[in-house]
Amino acid sequence: MTAFLLAAGGLLLLSMLFVLWPLWRGAAASGSRREANIAVYEQHVADLEREVDAGQITPVEGRTRRDELGARLLSDVDHEVDAADGGATGRPWLSSAVVVAAFIALAFGLYSLLGDPRGLAPPATPDIPALVAKMKARLATAPNDTRTRTLLAQVQMTQRDYDAAARTLAELNAQMDTPDLALLLTEARARVLGNGGAVNQRAQALYEQVLTLDPNNAEALWFAGLAALSDGRSQVAVRRWQHLLEQDLPADFRARVAQRLAEVQGDKPSLKQAD
Repeated sequence: MTAFLLAAGGLLLLSMLFVLWPLWRGAAASGSRREANIAVYEQHVADLEREVDAGQITPVEGRTRRDELGARLLSDVDHEVDAADGGATGRPWLSSAVVVAAFIALAFGLYSLLGDPRGLAPPATPDIPALVAKMKARLATAPNDTRTRTLLAQVQMTQRDYDAAARTLAELNAQMDTPDLALLLTEARARVLGNGGAVNQRAQALYEQVLTLDPNNAEALWFAGLAALSDGRSQVAVRRWQHLLEQDLPADFRARVAQRLAEVQGDKPSLKQAD
């Protein structure tokens, strides 16, 4: 919001300077046409340098256009005669004040008409319970609304209400015509987190289903191995983790898997036979 206000203020200031500049230039003590041409030339040259620095034009194009500006300036200076000022003029304070006031009034008027003043206020903290209640009410009348059910599960996971998230995701997975790998993994994860990190029977079944869809899925291989070890099927756990170590894993996770595999396998040879 601060960045928006600064940007808006900067644009407003530039706009006012663009309008005020002719007023103050006309009132300057030096009313020379030659000096005005030189000022315009310098401004254009500065613009060209900025365009070259920004990569908008090539240095060759910049030099060509700068030479054209210089030739035009020399032509103007050679053919112009300095005009008499006709006496000093007063600074246009009143006109400037009127212009500034008009700009501010116009800016706020247009923003109130076309913008959204609520954007200037700090964002309110969302009412999560109200949001959850609204989504549940929606699902009560439209139980096949998978989008709302997915959003509800995401909110429940964010709130660490893992048991509720697992129930929502189970209903969502039951509605799928074809299994969705991401939803299966999310439900399994919710059940593991809601069970203190232990893989219960439903989570184990979900991870096995994931492995039928993606035999190399790292999360499923790890937790399916833990479930097998918990059931006393250590050879299955070893095969799962050996296959897991064949994947591209983060170094810390790889070390953890290797440690657990060494604890279970000991000095036994690698087991490669099928489950």
